[in-house]
Amino acid sequence: MNVKRRSFSLFNLSFIDIMFCGFGAVVLLVLIINASERTENTSRQVANRDHAARLRLELETAAELRAELQEQLRSARLQRATEEDKLLALAREIDSRQADFDTLRQRNQREKEDLSRLQHELVALDTEKQQRLADMRQRDDEQPRTLQFVGEGNRQYLTGLKLDGDHVLILLDSSASMLDQRIVDIIIRRNLKDGAKTDAPKWRRALRTVNWLLANISPDSNVQVMTFNEVPVPVLPDGWIAVSDTEALLALLRALRTVVPEGPTSLINVFAAAAALQPPPDNIILITDGLPTISAAPTGRAKVSGSRRVRLFSDAIAEIPPDIAVNIILFPLEGDPLAAASYWQLAIATGGSLFTPTSDWP
Repeated sequence: MNVKRRSFSLFNLSFIDIMFCGFGAVVLLVLIINASERTENTSRQVANRDHAARLRLELETAAELRAELQEQLRSARLQRATEEDKLLALAREIDSRQADFDTLRQRNQREKEDLSRLQHELVALDTEKQQRLADMRQRDDEQPRTLQFVGEGNRQYLTGLKLDGDHVLILLDSSASMLDQRIVDIIIRRNLKDGAKTDAPKWRRALRTVNWLLANISPDSNVQVMTFNEVPVPVLPDGWIAVSDTEALLALLRALRTVVPEGPTSLINVFAAAAALQPPPDNIILITDGLPTISAAPTGRAKVSGSRRVRLFSDAIAEIPPDIAVNIILFPLEGDPLAAASYWQLAIATGGSLFTPTSDWP
């Protein structure tokens, strides 16, 4: 069978070429667009990665800054709390100081008021003292004295001692402690001869004190003087002497100058002797310098403690008869700090008085 060939047409070929060229152009355009999109996407991705990296860096920086700011905030809060505690403590201190100041101001005001009151009382007491001195001088001028005692510069002192009574008993401590005020000097003097002992300044003051008392006791009274160390000894054995009997008083003073101070001090024995007197005394004037060192009899102790001396004193005052005033003239003595308080209590309990003379008395 014969096939009929188609005739070749240039137009057909050209049309096909055109179609293929157009298709190729479309394909090329698609490829170019795809390539452009891939390039743009790659650039965008790179930019996004860079932006993300910058954002991460900024985020890390912000986190570090946030942590630093938080730490600063904590430090600031801690410092603020510390400052608040300091301010609170300072406020409490100010309140305390203010309270102390108010207390001191009130105390100062009270002290000023007390001082003013005491000054008024002092003026009143001085006025009363001057009045009593004037009354005493008037009584002295009106009442003759059997003995005269002239002190240094003709001075007489208001002692507060009660010198009245029908029977006045003077008890003079003649133990070794009356030789001096200091323990060392007492030890030295007690080893001297009797003449040196009787010339001891403290003992001579004690004798002048007896002289002063005899010169100031009422002439209507009766008097007796006893010295005592271990045992009491009447200076004169004649019993009660009328103060108006000048010769008897002078004899008493002469006999008293022969007494030598020595030995320990027994207060219980002399109070027992005072209680045995007939008629009994109604006023006792005790001249001493400290608490007793022995009881009724020596114990052989070389040293007596302060508490032991207080017990001896308590035992001794139990011997004092009731209703008898005891006036004490207490001379100074080293190492006996409880003496003043003990004798003051005795004076208060018996209605007497305690007198501690100055170095120039009487």
